[in-house]
Amino acid sequence: MSIKHLFSLASILTIGASGAHAQSVNIDVSAAGLPVPASTYGGGAAQPGVWNQASVGVSTPCLDLAGAASGVSIDLSLVPFSFSFNNAGTTGDDELLMDDCADVQVPTSFAITGLADGKYTVITYAWAPDNATYLTNVGIAGSVDPVQSVGGAWPGAQTLGVTYASHHVDVVGGSPVVVDLTSGGPGFYTLNGVQVVAESGLGTPFCYGDGTMDAGAGPVDCPCSNNTPVGDNQGCKHSLGWGATLTPGGSASFVADDLTFTIGLAIPNQTALLVQGSTIIATPFKDGILCMGNPTERVEVITLDAQGNATTTGSIVNNGNVPGPGTTFYYQGWFRNPGGVSPCGTGSNFTHGVEITFI
Repeated sequence: MSIKHLFSLASILTIGASGAHAQSVNIDVSAAGLPVPASTYGGGAAQPGVWNQASVGVSTPCLDLAGAASGVSIDLSLVPFSFSFNNAGTTGDDELLMDDCADVQVPTSFAITGLADGKYTVITYAWAPDNATYLTNVGIAGSVDPVQSVGGAWPGAQTLGVTYASHHVDVVGGSPVVVDLTSGGPGFYTLNGVQVVAESGLGTPFCYGDGTMDAGAGPVDCPCSNNTPVGDNQGCKHSLGWGATLTPGGSASFVADDLTFTIGLAIPNQTALLVQGSTIIATPFKDGILCMGNPTERVEVITLDAQGNATTTGSIVNNGNVPGPGTTFYYQGWFRNPGGVSPCGTGSNFTHGVEITFI
């Protein structure tokens, strides 16, 4: 057990958008000179890209995911001490992000300001590498997501509710996003890093596993009372206690054919499949809700990484037999949940759905 530095954290994240476009950034809170995760590492947000090192005691300008100047800075000028502990369980990029951090002794907040109007996901890493009993409560005022307690033994991969909290926020009129950190129990609490994800305006998400999906015959619940909370914007719960997501990237341009889909928050190291449908349905199936109907296409098989995330790499237009601009299709991710531990016992589940109209 290490000797912890005692200090009061009163840091401010200042994140500015270039022009009218929202910014996404990855930030590792660590002492100067320590290595940061590789740009291939997506963390809990499934967002690969350049990781910025933010040292305590100074304000640090940040690069965007591609390594260009972003107008983003993180101000830790009021934080006098950093802290490191070599946790026996963490390895690789997880170790680089989580084993060096800032410890918090008293309740505090930091503010994310200057964001362009839009929807964001804020991932706050708040895991104590030295003591599994130290818990940090993370809350964001105005988020539909509740205060989340983070902490525990290292689970083997980035895990919502153990190593990080995730909050969806809407920025309106340039309003700041205020993140509150308080103790979830005895001991200190922690800030390892932050990912700010500008949610794509591409496509229309639908078919959340929260009992609100209605294809015309009334709302449909998940198959075995494994609904996720309204506002989490996920599929039905799998064995890890939350639902998986499907996020489009690139564009809906038929000619560019650069559309991608990322399955997130699913079961680590399992097989997944992107499926395309031509109609909207709502049928409880396996451990989830099947939301797109015939004719369907098996678009691409992908393998989920250690965080339960994976992104398609093939041509959606070709693999999905998309005929041209103006056509609308519906997409979901299917994934394995083996070992007899899935909530309904079927061994697989679905993400929520995304509607895409090609242009």
